[in-house]
Amino acid sequence: MGNIVRKYEPSSSVLGDEVLSVNGRIDIEDGGEFVIKEGGKITIDAQGVVDFDTDALLTIKSYALEDGDTLTVEAGATLDIEGDLTIPGAAAVESGGELAIEDGGKAAVELGGELDIEEGGALKYHGRTMQPALMKFSYSFAADGGEIGTVNLGGDIPSGAVIMGGMLVVTDAITSEGAATIALHAKTADDILAAAVLGTNGTAGLHDVVADFTATNAILLDAEKDVVLTIGEAALTAGAFDLYLEVLL
Repeated sequence: MGNIVRKYEPSSSVLGDEVLSVNGRIDIEDGGEFVIKEGGKITIDAQGVVDFDTDALLTIKSYALEDGDTLTVEAGATLDIEGDLTIPGAAAVESGGELAIEDGGKAAVELGGELDIEEGGALKYHGRTMQPALMKFSYSFAADGGEIGTVNLGGDIPSGAVIMGGMLVVTDAITSEGAATIALHAKTADDILAAAVLGTNGTAGLHDVVADFTATNAILLDAEKDVVLTIGEAALTAGAFDLYLEVLL
């Protein structure tokens, strides 16, 4: 069976229950727009390609990549998701491209999937343009003390931000009067670093945090939050660390 080739003028759309099924290539030229209305459907076979030229716009209700599929939003193009975007494979937003998730929609990167937002690319989530940023939070016994309780490390991470991953760098071994524990959170208890005795996460060097660039462990903030250190079981007597978080702002 040969490729199905149809040419749509700018602003053309698939309406109602119409179905466009392609096992070849769809080209949306500069200034063109491809809108799938409620009840419409677009199907791309395994060997098919969706190509967004500069200034092209694709708006769909929901989209799910199949395992092994690749989705690329090129420079100058916009992929607008009004419903849900599911990524079990690989998706990339190149420099100058934009992936937009509308109010009420969500983007889910499944285990083994990947969403790569290149420098200069943009993820717009519920009307906010989100850019990856590296944030640093520091603790020092000399400056912050070490009594049992909480220490606010600041941050003012805005509502809607997503904490994707990070690393704890203990620059001065953390010690205590007994079997002290430390934990870190932004939204809920232990969501950045689970409470553990100092021999686990207080030794000098690099330590993993909960957020590990997977959808399962990412933290979506529903209000502006600071990063909070919780000291438990016993007071600290020395130590310092830097916490680095990769955050979509």
